[in-house]
Amino acid sequence: MTGLIPGGFAVGTAPVLTGAEMAMTTSGTPGMFWCYPAVVAAFAALPMAAAGVLTAVLLAWAAVVLQRTAGTGVALQFTITLFVEAVVLVTILNMVAAMRRTVSEQAITDPLTGAFNRRHLEACLATAIERRKRTGEVASLLVLDVDHFKSVNDTWGRAAGDEVLVGIVRTLGNRLRPLDGVFRLGGEEFAVLLSGAGMQDALVVAEALRRLILGTYPLASRGVSVSVGVSELHVAQSPDAWMAAADLAAYRARHDGHDRVASDAPARTLPRCRAV
Repeated sequence: MTGLIPGGFAVGTAPVLTGAEMAMTTSGTPGMFWCYPAVVAAFAALPMAAAGVLTAVLLAWAAVVLQRTAGTGVALQFTITLFVEAVVLVTILNMVAAMRRTVSEQAITDPLTGAFNRRHLEACLATAIERRKRTGEVASLLVLDVDHFKSVNDTWGRAAGDEVLVGIVRTLGNRLRPLDGVFRLGGEEFAVLLSGAGMQDALVVAEALRRLILGTYPLASRGVSVSVGVSELHVAQSPDAWMAAADLAAYRARHDGHDRVASDAPARTLPRCRAV
């Protein structure tokens, strides 16, 4: 963990630390006050561990010097206040780091379902495409559309609809690997990015997800079903083209009767097969 100031400014701490050392050596007790800005500079510009080591050295050195020149009482007071300053700085830096993490997560996460959002999907698609160019690693994109979702909201209410969306994301996350990603595109539409999976593997995963969702959320006389489109990444394909291909496959699955899996290649639509 680094401090508040970018690493390039770490060089600026050298004069402060050097000044503190010179002041303590030449001015005695008054010069010890330079330890306070030195500790602030260290925690602002250095990694936490390095700043902690530097603070410990300053504390030990100052305690020894003040013990000899000003007595035990002054040495103890100075050591305690310098230690408290370090604790406060560590607390502030940890709070700032936590806020940074929260802001970063909120920027890429859908607030309702906890899935990644469309902006993050675009970045992940670009990364997968670059990896395909560099290493040849395959990847596939699934687009899942909840069938007749408007009727779910109309019949059981928006709260029930939200619960279904949250549950679908949870189900997908439990079924998929950690290296795969679940994204909410908007409304009742989701995407799954499968790393290292070609078309055949992706079709198997898509069918398994379709069956799992259908068997997990029974509402009244019918379950919640999804239509799934599958598209394998092609060499030199752009993120927009890849996404459009998966969308087209999902449209084909809906057009052919919903609750089924289709790919962006002709004659690769799988017949609907309800889970038992």
